[in-house]
Amino acid sequence: MFQKTGNIDFTSKDLLENINEVMAFCKQNCSAKCLSVLLYMSLRHFNVSCRNVDAFLSEIGGYRAATCHRQTDRLIHYGFEKFVAHARDGKRGDAFWDMYPNIEQEAREFSMEACTRKAASFTVEELAQFINDKYCEINGLPKKDSGYIRSVQSCRLDLKAWGITYSANKSRPYFLGHERPEVVEHREQIINYFLSREQFYYQVSEGGDPKWVQPSVPEPVVLLCHDESTFRSTEISHKRWMAEGHEPFFVKGEGFRCPDDFIEWTDDNGKHQKVSCYYPSDVKEG
Repeated sequence: MFQKTGNIDFTSKDLLENINEVMAFCKQNCSAKCLSVLLYMSLRHFNVSCRNVDAFLSEIGGYRAATCHRQTDRLIHYGFEKFVAHARDGKRGDAFWDMYPNIEQEAREFSMEACTRKAASFTVEELAQFINDKYCEINGLPKKDSGYIRSVQSCRLDLKAWGITYSANKSRPYFLGHERPEVVEHREQIINYFLSREQFYYQVSEGGDPKWVQPSVPEPVVLLCHDESTFRSTEISHKRWMAEGHEPFFVKGEGFRCPDDFIEWTDDNGKHQKVSCYYPSDVKEG
């Protein structure tokens, strides 16, 4: 069965990231020079300006346009053999992870843990910085603020190889797989506490004609609840890095304001009572 194609926005930032990934993968298997020159000649063939080609190649981690132009001149005027002379033969170096398997293991564990954060704050740059710091630590090198020992594009491929994908941050079960035994025990204690004090609360009877059930104690209790708003304490991102089986809580929005500012009623003694639906500002901030 053929896959149905959809509309593609070739000017989007997401597409540029996809090109980055393909470029990084190709660079691991063939010469970056050959790839850059191939793209340079192709774009120039369609009359794309040298400035725009240079900006594009820079974005995807290729050679600069000036370098590609010199290599194109070598290809055209000195032949293919001269052009590929430095792109083949000789012993290829070992892959980075083959030389530093311990860093790979630590990087994988770091990524898995970062994906479980409540906030969608994990980035590929953060992973690249982690790997760079570990590399400097092992080799006794000073840490630098600029440049990574393993490129961001390569780290993006690493994440996908580890089963971590940049996916839509959609709804997931709130607690499934995230509750510690002591949390479950504490919740059961709270539920049992409320159930044992049913006589203190205003309730609604069951059935097709529900009615208010008055508390049977002299001092009733009114329960104020905010629908699901406590699940969010951070901003929501449309996408985030997620590893299957390590998905974090799906934090919900703060919700809408309560339609009423106060709850007012008249007690059994005929006295007017009033309670605010919101915490005082100093209490909430504290």
